[in-house]
Amino acid sequence: MLLKATELLKARRGSLAALAAYLLLSAAFYYRPHAAGDIFNPGSDQGSFIWFLNWWPYAITHGINPFVSHFVWAPHGSNLMWSTSVPTLALLCWPVTLVWGAETSWNLLSLAAPALDAFGCYILLRTLSRDRLPSLVGGGFFGFSTYVTAQLLGHINLSFVALVPLLAAVSVLRLRGRIGTGAYIAVFSLLLVLQFGISDEVLATSALVGLIAFATFYARYRRDYDFLGLALASVVSGLIAAIILSPAFYFLVKGLDELPAYLNSPTRYSADLLNFFVPTSVIRLGRSVFVDISHRFTGNDSENGTYLGLPVFFIAVLCLRENMRKKWFWPFVIAAAATAILSLGPRLWVNGVNTGLTLPWQAVLPLPLIRHALPVRLTMYLSLFVAVMIAVWLDVPEQTRGWRLARYVPVLLAALFLLPNPRYFHWGAIPTPPPFTRNDADRLFGHRPNLVVLPYGPLGASMLWQIRSGMSFTMAGGYVGMNPPFFDQFPAVGYFKGAPIPADDKVFLDYVSVFCRRSHVDGIVVMPGTRPALVAALGRLPWAKTPMRGYTVIGVPKLSSP
Repeated sequence: MLLKATELLKARRGSLAALAAYLLLSAAFYYRPHAAGDIFNPGSDQGSFIWFLNWWPYAITHGINPFVSHFVWAPHGSNLMWSTSVPTLALLCWPVTLVWGAETSWNLLSLAAPALDAFGCYILLRTLSRDRLPSLVGGGFFGFSTYVTAQLLGHINLSFVALVPLLAAVSVLRLRGRIGTGAYIAVFSLLLVLQFGISDEVLATSALVGLIAFATFYARYRRDYDFLGLALASVVSGLIAAIILSPAFYFLVKGLDELPAYLNSPTRYSADLLNFFVPTSVIRLGRSVFVDISHRFTGNDSENGTYLGLPVFFIAVLCLRENMRKKWFWPFVIAAAATAILSLGPRLWVNGVNTGLTLPWQAVLPLPLIRHALPVRLTMYLSLFVAVMIAVWLDVPEQTRGWRLARYVPVLLAALFLLPNPRYFHWGAIPTPPPFTRNDADRLFGHRPNLVVLPYGPLGASMLWQIRSGMSFTMAGGYVGMNPPFFDQFPAVGYFKGAPIPADDKVFLDYVSVFCRRSHVDGIVVMPGTRPALVAALGRLPWAKTPMRGYTVIGVPKLSSP
């Protein structure tokens, strides 16, 4: 008993040391000295996530249905179950948000995400590896992979993937009989619920990649482990999670009618074949050498997280030669290769050119729900396969210690090739203008006015200004992901978003009047940064205007109903 307690204490100390090391790495890569109130990588996506981190505690404490918000896209409202509303992270950071605000919660989550991802992978690798150091190194390759680095540009729902390796770890423990069926169902159900509250897309793609891995390993190990028992327990866990999440599922189903065919183009957001070898601007080494190639990749830098680097492929070749006769190896290689192929999307892209060659993801497009996942994001699972491969390759017997130490040379080189570009990650302030400080909206427009804030939606910082005002106004607009189709019928929304302004002032007045009437708009706030053509057109409206310090408030007259 004393021996077991000592081993447990050592394991806990080792785990805490690993977590501390990952946190230090994350701080070294992404933290910069900054002023109070600065935001990590400020931008439009960041503003919406900060709003979500504030929304869930606010809605719950004010007795508001948290699944639908009428503070944005008012008065119609927005179904947040088809937005990346991260309730798990919002509730986890509730105490921080309560004391220091949602922006501090965003900063802490952003800095902690790579470290916690690495730690989750470390736990998985400790179930597979004999030694801590290979697990520590492998975990770092996952947590600080190009995928995570790229998604840190604004997608906390996609960069916070610590639960994915934990789902795999619990499954391995169940297969090996180290935890019972009841414990597995309880833990697995909880992880499913928590992952749904971070990203339902990641949960769906985890099921897809998990099925691929299950099929490949079942074919080889079905007589060695209780795969069917694992499958049954996983199904039971899924049903329990579905019951717990039934209120969220209700609003998911309710929002199906408002969905477009695809939330984002799966063809555009597919991995380019060259991106496995060519870094983008988020990587420190090689970004300038290959800039002419990387700029041709489809999608954007936050999604092009496919890069592995040549040293990783070199290690893969060595690992292949050494382990190809082992029973586990080919199921592992087939699952990893299948994941890589799926990440290429429905059509093969090479050097920014759509070759037109049909790929297996084409078969996924007719499927409900999973069709909205972006294939390029499956590279996260490929990073997990790489982490496992590196840890296993480093974990050689004690009697070959000299050769074992030599293996860390190419691994260190591979890590250097994945270092993030420090210039791409910064801290900055988004000031709060006078009309959005607490109580000013009430003073200017009356109690809880409904406003159009320009620049509109993702073009400006209206989401941040709303929470800084204490949620004292609603918006006939906003940015929470998908816009409600109800608003697409109004040409005025197009003008606010960047569509050409009509030459006829009467046409512009009529369309803006219709939108303001139907949306019960009390005022339009024109902030610096609004495009000049829109400012000029609004300036010609026959409505009362109050120029203030750097901004203009346009009072919307009480227009009669149609």
